[in-house]
Amino acid sequence: MSRLFFILIFVSALVGISRDANAESAKVVFQEPSTLKVSGERFDLVSANGVARFREMAGRAIEGKKLSSKDQRGLREILRIIGSDPSGYLRDSMRQQQVFEVAAAIANSHRPQVPRYVGLPDLPFRFVDSLSNPVGKGSRPARNLAMNFRGDFSMADPESSTFWRRPDCIASQDLGAGFGRESVPAYDGMIWSYREAKKNGGNPGCELVAGSHAIKVKFAETHAEPFAARIFHALGYYVEETDFVAGLKMRYDRRFFTEFNSRPEMTMKIGLFFIPIHTFHFEDDYDPFDYIARVVLKNGSVHEGRVLKKLLLRDAGRKNAWLDGSNYTARIEEEIDYLVTVEANVQPKDPRVKTIGSWDFGGLGHEDLRELRGAGVLAGWLGWWDSRFENTRLRVVETETGPQLRHYFSDLGATLGRAEGTYHHSCEDAANFAEIFTRSRYLRGEDRWKVEFPNFEPIEDTLAFERITFTDARWMARLIGQLTEKQIVEALAASGFSAEEVRIYSAKLFSRRNQLIRDTQLRSEFRMLEFRAMEAASEDQLTIRE
Repeated sequence: MSRLFFILIFVSALVGISRDANAESAKVVFQEPSTLKVSGERFDLVSANGVARFREMAGRAIEGKKLSSKDQRGLREILRIIGSDPSGYLRDSMRQQQVFEVAAAIANSHRPQVPRYVGLPDLPFRFVDSLSNPVGKGSRPARNLAMNFRGDFSMADPESSTFWRRPDCIASQDLGAGFGRESVPAYDGMIWSYREAKKNGGNPGCELVAGSHAIKVKFAETHAEPFAARIFHALGYYVEETDFVAGLKMRYDRRFFTEFNSRPEMTMKIGLFFIPIHTFHFEDDYDPFDYIARVVLKNGSVHEGRVLKKLLLRDAGRKNAWLDGSNYTARIEEEIDYLVTVEANVQPKDPRVKTIGSWDFGGLGHEDLRELRGAGVLAGWLGWWDSRFENTRLRVVETETGPQLRHYFSDLGATLGRAEGTYHHSCEDAANFAEIFTRSRYLRGEDRWKVEFPNFEPIEDTLAFERITFTDARWMARLIGQLTEKQIVEALAASGFSAEEVRIYSAKLFSRRNQLIRDTQLRSEFRMLEFRAMEAASEDQLTIRE
């Protein structure tokens, strides 16, 4: 994890976000239960007058193109859901819920990653709040279960939703290829062209294209995210296909270097009585040459990335030397055949899938959905602690039956490390990845079992995770329990971990899974995973990086 990322997380947790003050200055705000505010104008999305006024405004905004492409996409989706007969929509609670989801996602696109302004008197209270982000404190059942269900309530599946669908036979899935595919795409067999720099987040990256193929490349969380995404997908959640690559061939383009640190500026002002005292700047600059492993020249010679910097730049020693176009040596640029990047996290871009905005684990009833409470247990098993709204996406997916809304988990890289404590979270950190993450306790006065999460605490309050009940944990344990030793090992190996890392993580994931099965009273249904069974895995799988 980069230093910038930790600072951003800590400050966001420390001060929360003075959401009222900061949100009111945004162009689009959604206020539950049903009010959308756009550029100061309010629309009640469950009243005939509000819907009529919204349709008129949305038409003007789309035609005038004064909003961003994502905002316009969201407005079009709301118009599509409402349809040509608003009276039918006003009688249909399911369609109304879809509209609220889209409206909230549009508004989330206007929420800053860190608050723009924080009052100094708020800091102590926000700090105290940041010290406790509880998990597993729920007592009420999830609301999206059949109330007439008979038997063990932990066996009740929610209906398939925009968040989750019941997976087919979990134990038969190929998690080496992952995502229902027959094989991993041959990313390293293509020569890619640069399209643009990564537009958000603290970690560097870019988008590349090769013919009809387009990919998003991130130079961070190169192993943890491909692994976690495979597991989330296998258990029924919507995620982006994510793969590890040891390196990508890329045609030389000066913009890769000049645009490398062009992510939006992130600043926060600390003030007293709205008088600014200090402004924090959270942008971290990276040296783009650190992400080039080697360069291949047209004459066949090969040089390391650090050598390329000295060859390419006239004055390579000065600060941000790569930003000055006059500092490049044109003769060297013409001699470059292609570049090879360092290892990366790659996500293919699907033209049928378009993003509207982010979604939250609380609000709109999300905290009472079994699949999102269950996702908290899965997050605990993998150590995914970064459940902020920035790491989710509501998307419109074009299918054979028409557009569909789907809620994606879009950034699962903060896993396989320390997942507790306000200041000490980490990822891809085997030494601090605990061997257990649950314990059980019988509450005699209430005559029930309770699962606690001593080694798991997300970076900020996550309401769905807080409301996990024993039966929610038991439901997810039954899904996790179906994964085999071979699947876990192959998913780790496909994610680029070394053989030794695969052995360490497998042992700890097996231990964490086994303890979860014990703590949810499921030993009669599932056998304990055994570390020695991992030896049956293919040696080719275990030596992917050696």
